[in-house]
Amino acid sequence: MIAEEPVSPDASLRVICDGGPSPDVDIVSIPSLPQLLPTYQPRDETKWIQGVFSHHFPTTRVLLFRYGFSRSDVLWLQILRKGTTLLYDLVHQRSEPREMNRPLVFICHSFGGMILKKALINAKENPEFQSILESTIGVLFFGCIHNHAPASFENDCLRCAALELNIPLVKPKNSPYFQGSGEWQKLKETLEKFKRLEIRFPIWSYCEKQKTHSNERRWFGRLRKPSVLCAEPLARLNLSNEEFFQVDMDHHQISKFPNRGDPVFKLIIEVLNKMLAAYKNDQISGRPISSDDEFETPVSTPLNGSPCSSTSSIEFEHSREAHACRINLPYQSIFPHKENVKFTGRSDVLVSIHESLRPDRPSGKLKAQAVFALCGLGGVGKTQVAIRYAMDSLYSYQAVFFAHADEPRNLLADFARFSVELGLVDPNEADDRHSCEQLMRWFGQTTVPWLLILDNADKPDDSLFEFWPKSDKGSILITSRDTTLVTRFGGQVLQTMQEAEAVSLLLKLTGRETINAPMAETNLTRAGGKDGHRDQLEAARKAVNRLGCLPLGIYQAAALIVNERCLFTEFLSDYDYRDLFTLADGTRLFRNPNEEPYHHTLRNVWSKNFDDLSEDCQDLVRVLSFLNPDAVELEMLAQAADRVLAAGGTAQSTIGGGGARDSKKFAKQKGMILRSSLLDQNEATGTLSMHRLVQADCQRRMAPQNRQKAFHTATSLVHHMWPVAPRKNRHRPDLWPAQAKLLPHVFSLCRYYESSQRDHASSPFVGSFEFAELLYNASWHNYERGTFEHSEPLLQAAEHHCRNHDGCELILADIYGARASVATETNQPREAQNNFKLQHEAIQRAASANLLQSPDIRLCFGLGGMGNGAHGMGQYEEAEKWYRKCFDAFEGLDADRRLYGGNLAFCLIWQGKLDAAQRVIEPLINTTPDRGFRTEYIMYPLGNLQIARGEMSKAFKTHSETLKIYRETLGDKHHRTADLCYKVGWHYHARRAYAQAVDLLNQALVTFEARPTWYRNERARTKYKLGCVLQDSGRLEDGTRLINEAEEIRREILGSDVLPGEEHDFDELVMFWSR
Repeated sequence: MIAEEPVSPDASLRVICDGGPSPDVDIVSIPSLPQLLPTYQPRDETKWIQGVFSHHFPTTRVLLFRYGFSRSDVLWLQILRKGTTLLYDLVHQRSEPREMNRPLVFICHSFGGMILKKALINAKENPEFQSILESTIGVLFFGCIHNHAPASFENDCLRCAALELNIPLVKPKNSPYFQGSGEWQKLKETLEKFKRLEIRFPIWSYCEKQKTHSNERRWFGRLRKPSVLCAEPLARLNLSNEEFFQVDMDHHQISKFPNRGDPVFKLIIEVLNKMLAAYKNDQISGRPISSDDEFETPVSTPLNGSPCSSTSSIEFEHSREAHACRINLPYQSIFPHKENVKFTGRSDVLVSIHESLRPDRPSGKLKAQAVFALCGLGGVGKTQVAIRYAMDSLYSYQAVFFAHADEPRNLLADFARFSVELGLVDPNEADDRHSCEQLMRWFGQTTVPWLLILDNADKPDDSLFEFWPKSDKGSILITSRDTTLVTRFGGQVLQTMQEAEAVSLLLKLTGRETINAPMAETNLTRAGGKDGHRDQLEAARKAVNRLGCLPLGIYQAAALIVNERCLFTEFLSDYDYRDLFTLADGTRLFRNPNEEPYHHTLRNVWSKNFDDLSEDCQDLVRVLSFLNPDAVELEMLAQAADRVLAAGGTAQSTIGGGGARDSKKFAKQKGMILRSSLLDQNEATGTLSMHRLVQADCQRRMAPQNRQKAFHTATSLVHHMWPVAPRKNRHRPDLWPAQAKLLPHVFSLCRYYESSQRDHASSPFVGSFEFAELLYNASWHNYERGTFEHSEPLLQAAEHHCRNHDGCELILADIYGARASVATETNQPREAQNNFKLQHEAIQRAASANLLQSPDIRLCFGLGGMGNGAHGMGQYEEAEKWYRKCFDAFEGLDADRRLYGGNLAFCLIWQGKLDAAQRVIEPLINTTPDRGFRTEYIMYPLGNLQIARGEMSKAFKTHSETLKIYRETLGDKHHRTADLCYKVGWHYHARRAYAQAVDLLNQALVTFEARPTWYRNERARTKYKLGCVLQDSGRLEDGTRLINEAEEIRREILGSDVLPGEEHDFDELVMFWSR
């Protein structure tokens, strides 16, 4: 028999996992038919086997039988001859005495089952191979044809073969690819002989129950309807030792190993584990394995081919940090506000708020989070009511948080500060996103009563609700101009004060409460006795009504009255004389269509306060009206004015400089503005704040030329305050704190510039080179910090200015380079390449216009950017050319080229040019002994190079050291640090150190989850890898759940029809320097 069937020369048995020095079992995988592209190529599932079996069966040798065909048509005899080849290869691989009787397990897919059947038949009939049959302890058949009785047998065989070979099939029996397939009798004999082998080992047979879609066409070119190719009648052996299952797959899926997220994956691992355990038990008892043995087959596991839709996730180890913290309770923060000791009235509002939010509210209301929306027009006193409620409720809540909800970045800053002050994070290692996440986790877990005040939530969009505590406990008070929040959450629209309360407030603020006291207790001098007393009360009443009983207006009027030492009657007379409280018909301070038009005197009161300032103080207030109103450091502005003067500017005339000669002028300016009540000072921090209504009115009352001048001066001051890193070393974490303090002012300038371009009722602001450069520098700061979402608005405004002015090619190049850099970090390779091209073109135009001359580091940036763009698109040869041009451009420059050297090394490694990569890396590492960011960046590809060369121990050491440097230079919560956490976790997985791998991958996931949109690709990859580690450590359920979550994210990225992926598929989701 054997002599009649020669060995096939195009097949081989390869060892994929060696199982260590003394493996206890051999597992042999026999795949389905190879694909025809256009010649037969063996199906290689090496990576799947190595990535799974090496962890789950570390002492098992795993072999893969690879086979092809020597001619362009398929003969069933050719397939059967592969069985003979398999026998010879097995004998060769098991030639040592200690190997000959090693237990054998076979895993067969589709026609791989036919090959095994022929091999075992030959082993039975030939004594030379009997040890193979006798050593077999189990077989798993997936989508294999066992039964030729069905009438559709021949057609189904042909259709299965055509599908696996990936060849067209019009009319199966007439196909040119199956001309030799008429030897059906040989095939049927093999199936029958296998059933008569008296098999004593257990068999598991799995067949598909899903219909398979194919490109097979019937007559008239119509596609054949989907059908189940290898259905139960074909796939059953009907032997007593056979366990049979139908799985929720089609023939495509069942013909290869399942992805890790598929339930069949778990089934294979469990079956193999139980099979090997049963064999070991039999060896201990001295009893050979037989068909009478009972195996606990995991039949209760539902087999579902589609990925799980579970939204739950396992509890990762990183949660232990929150539990280990020492919480500082009780806690209260109303920063930057302070208690208003002259607060008046609003008792009914305070009672309503407390009844809705108090922690001991009726039990029926405790099941849900309590929310109260306090809404109304600007200046009506919403913030002051919220502060009063916070002060009155100190004994009701263990924690009180006052957050500024006007901008997401302000919420982020406040939440981060709360987290530090509460003791949830280490202040020396605090990262805003991480700190915010810890506070959100505390909200969800704590049982203590807490109150969160979200102040000035005037734009309650999705960004606000990202900071909403996800808890069914706690109390939230919102203040907003948007009255729809009352309908949404419940609450109250805060009206202007009652006349009596407003008069009482004015009297209290001016220190004239005695006017309301009994006649005997008053000391009437200037007021003119009893009649004068009545006159003052009447004037106060008229004044507050003219002010619309608006608290902010009353505060401003009181400041004027006190500073001018005038009577109410004098104030009212002066007011009438100047017509300060009369606005034109239909004029409103804010254009909110939801609010009724109203007339009030607020602007006129501010006008009087403003007009009483000196000219230089007025100029300063105009400038401040364009900056962030919450925290203005006047001393810093004074220092900036000195720098402007040194640079030939004129800001010194606006604000007293920092020199000794001007210190008195500066103190006088500050005192005069504070007395006007147009600004307030926080005594604890020394910062100034300006109410947004004051800002709006100050800007509206300026003539266009004054508005432009104030905007330009504000821009110049912030520009000269901004610390700029030299271009040869733009990565300067030591500058980040100072830049972060100025960032709100840059955002404010950007916002006013953009609104002026849209508002046709006023003249648009004209920017400047300083303005565009400032916005670029701020956007680069956001890029460096990983806060990418804040970069694009700045870049858009800067680009708008540059496109409307000549001579801006260099700053345009910077803008495009920053935009491209953000795109690379957020896995948008095409967007990155487009902007790198724009950057390069702008630099070339600048060079042509003699705006720069070689050598110049910006030429290097342009060339290196082109390399990055091509690299991100997988155009490695093109990228290499650009990187080498970039290296040449560095000649003659005192600059560091390690970043581009690292990128070139990555590029060479992907091309397999390992020696070339070594020649790039070695000199860069040897000449840079520092432990900075650029050192760690070149070490990353060094580790990858060592992996490519199989030097796993060296690579592990290199990447571990790189992670230490990343932590030192970037911090624990930077996304680049998270990339290294992933990489070192990958190493620990390969070393089967599962606990360490889980810990590092969890750390990476914490960072990526903090910005789920920007790091969506990284989240998918990290979740997939973490799921693999959990599976391989024995936590199959948890790992599978996490892998399916990763697959769901991958489908969101690539499209719903993308097939499940493996590790290399998830690697391709992220940028090359993160792999």
